[in-house]
Amino acid sequence: MQLQKNVPIGKLLVANGLISPNQLEQALETQALAPDKRLGDILLGLGFVSEKQLMMALESRLRVKFVDLSELQIKKDAVDLLARDFAEKNNMIPIEIVDDEVTIATSDPMDYFSIEEIQTKTGYRVKTVLAAATQIKDAITVHYVFNSGEVAHNINAQFKPEEISTIGEELKLEIENAPIVKFLNTLFSMALKANATDIHIEPMREKSRVRMRIDGKLYTQMEITPAVHQTLVTRIKIVSGMNIAERRVPQDGRLEVEIENRKLDMRVSSIPSAFGEKIVIRLLFGIGSILDVKQLGLNEIDFGLFNKIMMASHGMILMCGPTGSGKTTTLYSILQKISDDSINTITVEDPIEYKIEGITQVQVNIKAGLTFASGLRSILRQDPDIIMVGEVRDIETAEIAIRSSVTGHLVLSTIHTNDAASTISRLLDMGIEPYLVASS
Repeated sequence: MQLQKNVPIGKLLVANGLISPNQLEQALETQALAPDKRLGDILLGLGFVSEKQLMMALESRLRVKFVDLSELQIKKDAVDLLARDFAEKNNMIPIEIVDDEVTIATSDPMDYFSIEEIQTKTGYRVKTVLAAATQIKDAITVHYVFNSGEVAHNINAQFKPEEISTIGEELKLEIENAPIVKFLNTLFSMALKANATDIHIEPMREKSRVRMRIDGKLYTQMEITPAVHQTLVTRIKIVSGMNIAERRVPQDGRLEVEIENRKLDMRVSSIPSAFGEKIVIRLLFGIGSILDVKQLGLNEIDFGLFNKIMMASHGMILMCGPTGSGKTTTLYSILQKISDDSINTITVEDPIEYKIEGITQVQVNIKAGLTFASGLRSILRQDPDIIMVGEVRDIETAEIAIRSSVTGHLVLSTIHTNDAASTISRLLDMGIEPYLVASS
């Protein structure tokens, strides 16, 4: 894209073939009804351009470098220069300090008042780079959740190595004391504020790190000492109903807590590793956190297609993608949208992550012989209209689900693939007949 200055953004997008003249005209008509909105934001809202395309056009017009924040390591000393309120209000985040210059990522490099205020407050010269507004917002969420360094320093200072040599009455008393309880609650609050789906507590040779999965990616929040790690793990195992004396085999547990007036249901998993037990906590936020389908981030065109698909009376809808990509979130959003009193909706899940009023939800119990396949067979005798299977893991489950979808049921499920196209070959590799895949 050639550098072009002082060319209206709409004309620049048309000139580069990113939108049509008719789309520009439609956007300008919309702006006439809402003169306070920028044309770029309107084009985004209408789904005519992607955020990256818009940023690259602005880079060309304003001659300000565009950066992808997901590929950068934002420096903590830079972030500390600005208060969170200021960063959120102006949608800016400092990313790096070099000598007497701080680099600020912003979606509006023309906001000279804010830039001048930063120079006055910090004493640094300001260099601006262009970044997508949503990426800046996400970066602010991740880097301003808490002062993680201070939280880690405070808890590390309170536990000495000799205090955790054995699991005895002294340690049991230690894990019930205020510091470790408060620290665990702080981790839950951090996860809640950052909209994290998982907390990872991972032991290493000389330290442990705490990471959180936010929008599908893991971010390191802090590092803790081995003393804090063992005490924290023991505390988590107690409150989640696990055996604190057993460290040699994996364990699973659950716990419910109330943080900031919100009830959180958590699934806990521990596994022994070379340097101690690793804990992963999956946060389930309950029915109040199920997104409306309009909040899934689809543009207007894709939402129209999505809406048409989920209103089908039969067939199979598969959510595809790797771990943490939003399969379950999307699945529950659809269930909440299409289920009503005139429809019999039954699910078979492992585990039941969100409880929805008016839907029959069945929990898989392998020990009792209740698998996805056996549960699905039983569901078919319950006169269902909509069936949701938590995950297609094997040929038996896949075959029953697909045959159900071609006999008048709407079947929803998830499958672990890297993209939607791979789903076809994955089902064929499982041994599903091609004609069944095509029909469903």
